[in-house]
Formats: sequence, structure tokens, C-alpha cells
Amino acid sequence: LQGWHSYCKDQEHTFTALASKHGGRVHGLNTNPNLSFMHNIQLPANYTFRNNLNPPVALNSNATYITFVQTDGIGLGAWTQPGRGSLPYAWEVTIPDLWIQPAILRMFYEQATPNDTFIGALSGPGYMYPRAQPAELLPTLLQKAEKYLHQLDLHHMVIFDASQTVGEHTATGDCNLPKDIVDSYFDNMPDTLGFLNGYAPAFSADLRQSQGHNR
Repeated sequence: LQGWHSYCKDQEHTFTALASKHGGRVHGLNTNPNLSFMHNIQLPANYTFRNNLNPPVALNSNATYITFVQTDGIGLGAWTQPGRGSLPYAWEVTIPDLWIQPAILRMFYEQATPNDTFIGALSGPGYMYPRAQPAELLPTLLQKAEKYLHQLDLHHMVIFDASQTVGEHTATGDCNLPKDIVDSYFDNMPDTLGFLNGYAPAFSADLRQSQGHNR
């Protein structure tokens, strides 16, 4: 779904939950201008996206790992702030930009420093809440998401589900993921190295062995 929700008339979580209940995905908050124009700038023939990805480390289940992630995609303006590239940082790539504004994604990929790594967002092939998606549709959506991750050389996915939120603020509800949803991500995105769950305080965690590595 193109177009964002009406501020002060409905809420982000009600809008996205409603779309998800019907199998939909939305292109969320975005400050990049003139999508109609950018949509018509095509990538060069045989263009390949190359992400900066350090070799996977062997995870220790007794250790705590910290990473910095710029959420809400790469369209909020932080990319142009001083200091980018001075420390390892992950940036969300909104997957629909692959077909909505691929030239913008090319710009980010080609401007990236060795410390800038991209990860997929948000929850699927477009902003969606997996707990609200019909159970029979979720596997297909996640398989599509992984196909797009391959195209964008992305190896991690950010998940966010505010479908259980009640009230004004998106991140004040239960944003945890039940086991069946976690299972679906692991089962239908087997090549994805890791998943992050946010944006609110959430306590969903799992560590599984797959294709010779922990994820």
C-alpha cells in the first residue's frame, strides 16, 4: 500500500495492523522526496548491490552482543550527519525501495563506508505485522522477503509487530513474538543469518543452528 496513515485520525499501528490482517504491506514513513520521479530512474543493466558484511562471528550463548541500528529506514536524514562511518553501524533498508526508488538505494550502497552495513526491514517485503498476517499467507510473504534480501545482499531482517498495541503510541504494547511466528521466520528464511526484534522493549530471543552456523 502506497501512502501513509492520517496523523491525528488514526495511528500507525492501527493502520498497519489493518493492512496486515488482509495480507497487505505498507510503505511507511519516508522523507525522500518525489517518489513518482525517482521510481522512473532505473538501475544500470546488470547492476549488483554489494553490502558491507563482516564474516559471521561464532556466537556465544553466554555472551551479550550490542549493535547500533538506525531504524525507520535510511530516509530520515541521519545518513548525511557528521560522523557517519566513524563506528560500525547498521542501517535499515526498506525492501520496497528496490522497486519504488532503486536509484536511491544505489546511492546509499555506493556512499557506504566499511563501517556502514545494511539490514532488511520491516518484518517482510514491506512494513507489516506478522502476528496480524493470515497464517496461510505469512510463509509466502517471508519467502518473498528472503528473495529480495538476496537481491539486495542483505543478511539480517528487522521484525516489528505492534498489532497488540492499544492506545496512541506504537511502541507501548506487547511487541514480543510468539513461538509460531519465530518458527515461521526461521523456517521460511533459511539463508538469513539473524533477526532483530524491536522497536519497543521486547524479550523475544532464540538461538538456532542452521546450515552450519548459529543464528
